[in-house]
Amino acid sequence: MGANAEELLKHVSPLALEDAWFMAKRYWPGALTLVLPAANELVAALNPGSETLGMRVPACRSTRDLLKQSGPLATSSANLAGAAPAENEEAATAAFPLLPLLGPLPWPKPSGLASTVLAWQGEGCWQLLRHGAVIPEMVRYSCSG
Repeated sequence: MGANAEELLKHVSPLALEDAWFMAKRYWPGALTLVLPAANELVAALNPGSETLGMRVPACRSTRDLLKQSGPLATSSANLAGAAPAENEEAATAAFPLLPLLGPLPWPKPSGLASTVLAWQGEGCWQLLRHGAVIPEMVRYSCSG
C-alpha cells in the first residue's frame, strides 16, 4: 500500500506501466488492488518466487496520512485466511493479538466490501481475481482475439 500512485508505480515493469497508470488515474485512491509485474529487487523481498506485486492506494485519508509518514508498506488484509474481515480495531486485535494496531483509533467505518483485484495480463488486458467495491469500466478481461 502506498500514499500515492507515484511511489508504487515506480516499481512496475515498463511493459505494464502505461496500463497501470491508466487504472491508477481512474480508481486510486480506492478499493482497487492491481497485481503488476515488478521491475526491481523489491518483488524478491516482498513476494519471493513471484514476479508480481499487488499494489493499492487506499481511499481512507488517515491510512494515506500514515503511509505518507512511513512510505509504502507491505500489508495484508485484516483477517486470517478464510475468516471474515476485521472491520474494527477490536476484531483485528482478537485475530492478531500479538501485533500492534497502527493508525488513529477508532478506525473509520469500512464499506464492508473487499477491494477489487485485477492482475495485468498483457497490453491492455486484465484478469479479474476478485470482484469487490470497484467495478472498473473500459477494461478488457478477455486476452484472446
